[in-house]
Amino acid sequence: MNYVNFFMLILFFHVQNVYSSAEISINVSQKIISIDVDINFYGNLGTSGAKIAENEILKSWVLPKHQFPKNSNFPNYLLKINLITKILTDFQAKSLLAINNDFKQNFIRLELGDLKSESFILSNGNNGGVWYMGAGIGKTKTAAHEFGHILGLGHLTPNDQRGFGNTISIMSTKLTEVDLEAQNKNLNQTIFGFYQKCNISKRKVTDGDLVNLANVIKKYSQGKFHKISLGLIPNFYYDENAIPQ
Repeated sequence: MNYVNFFMLILFFHVQNVYSSAEISINVSQKIISIDVDINFYGNLGTSGAKIAENEILKSWVLPKHQFPKNSNFPNYLLKINLITKILTDFQAKSLLAINNDFKQNFIRLELGDLKSESFILSNGNNGGVWYMGAGIGKTKTAAHEFGHILGLGHLTPNDQRGFGNTISIMSTKLTEVDLEAQNKNLNQTIFGFYQKCNISKRKVTDGDLVNLANVIKKYSQGKFHKISLGLIPNFYYDENAIPQ
């Protein structure tokens, strides 16, 4: 194998064992960045909600042919995301989390929630969190947004909150007008001074998101040809109250 043209970058967290959110391969000669991610869904809506969440991720991140912009750290590289999803019982999830040492495994609790529920990943690049259907999964591309956090992405800009423009970043922050709670507010109330609702179909992975993703990969690879750690964050199991165990 020519390690100048191909190397493996592992994005992972560890305490004693190795924990992770994604496994990234960079093929320099073919200009392809491949990201392998496994998501294990569990919780009260693990069965019914998993397919909805998966479809949002597929439509935003996996099926489109994303190419890193010329102004990114990997200009014109093709992004290829390989996603595998599974549905686990709470017992299975908790048991696997206790012994997991697979770089790619993510464990997401799915619950019903309401308009006030806030889906989350523990931190950018972490492999655990809680997603609520009531927070807009299946309606406002919340799952695709949270998937961006799994990849290590933060919000595109601190002030990207109104959801306007021809294309809206998938990593726009909470309380955008593509946020379900904002969509259901009375139109006589202003949201950051604006009344207009947003076309959800405009919320996509933008060049800004891809530039940020390239920055994450570049920052932690540092030109090295071996596995690296992004942090020291535990691999949590979450109970029905979203309390980490």
